Amino acid sequence: MLNKATEFLDEHLRIVTKLGYIIAGIGVFSVARRSRLLTKFSSASEIPNHFVEKRIKLRGRVRDVRLDNIIVVEHLPSFGRLNSIVKFGRTEPGVGMPVSLAGVRLNTPGCVSLKNKLHSSIVWFELLSCQRPMVPNPPAVFYVRKMGFLRNLNVEVVKLGLGLAERIADCDGRGLRKLQRNLFRAQKYAAKKNRGIWMD
Repeated sequence: MLNKATEFLDEHLRIVTKLGYIIAGIGVFSVARRSRLLTKFSSASEIPNHFVEKRIKLRGRVRDVRLDNIIVVEHLPSFGRLNSIVKFGRTEPGVGMPVSLAGVRLNTPGCVSLKNKLHSSIVWFELLSCQRPMVPNPPAVFYVRKMGFLRNLNVEVVKLGLGLAERIADCDGRGLRKLQRNLFRAQKYAAKKNRGIWMD
């Protein structure tokens, strides 16, 4: 009996191997689905608290930049192509969630410049730990890929003189003090170099 089973496995080794891959793939897919990696969020309130607490960066496409410091970004979930095939989560095209540029107050030229630069661009964003139900457009830190690295867009905007640094109220969490410090340091740099709004 054992010999027959061994012979069967030897003859059908390729099938058994593929079956193992399929089972492993189903397991990974199941974990991804439970952790909501396949979900497309259309509003900040839909993003789970553990995403915010663990400072998970979400990928998205910029749809608009508004003068009230709001960036409208369409969330692009992980495994996006798989998501569209299996029809899990929301897949409506062009839907964007409004979130604010944390610690930055844009001016009109800065808003126009940022809109031209970021329109339809891929960005990463990380919501700050705030009372989100109390904040309609919660603050977020944005990142753009530059020279192969993710750069803090909030700091870059202030450093170029496209906006002013301001304190982030009603938020806490790791890295907030460092972010505030970097924003005001970037503002001093922009003023010293006469950039943007600091031009003589």
